[in-house]
Amino acid sequence: MEQLLACENLGQFLNKACEMIKDELAADRCALWLLDEERGELWTKIPIAGKLTEIRIPRNAGLLGQVAQSHQPLLDLYDHSGRETVKKTDLKARYRTYSILCVPVMNDRSSLVGVLQCINKRRSGNLEPYDPKNWPKAPSDWQISFTQEDLDRAIAFGQQIMPLLDSFLEKPPEP
Repeated sequence: MEQLLACENLGQFLNKACEMIKDELAADRCALWLLDEERGELWTKIPIAGKLTEIRIPRNAGLLGQVAQSHQPLLDLYDHSGRETVKKTDLKARYRTYSILCVPVMNDRSSLVGVLQCINKRRSGNLEPYDPKNWPKAPSDWQISFTQEDLDRAIAFGQQIMPLLDSFLEKPPEP
């Protein structure tokens, strides 16, 4: 958590928190989506082409919206059947979601602050790189799923970062 104390702004905090949980859970991708009550959206900042870029989606969109609405974690393995939102997003991004873990991040007043999302658990060892040309085939090292232990660790991580996240959310918005 000391690494998070060095963050100077919310964007850095989101990026560093996601790097930490990504490493801890051996995920290919992670994002911490925050709730914007006024706009009715979930938003995050992720690095794209070396720059932190803000992305926004409706509060009730897809699996993130399901977790945001229910306040219940989600642990799932995908074959793309019945998951049109995931399939469409994957197709657009030329990425293959194989497994996903989403947990609600709640403040000390039991109000939703955001959703922590981790995608594609990775095996350790000599990893096969992802090649979008092979879509929709997932690399063999992704063909495992997050576990209940991973889910428990993600929930604990959300609780641990909440006091620091709260301090950034209380500051005036960045320009």
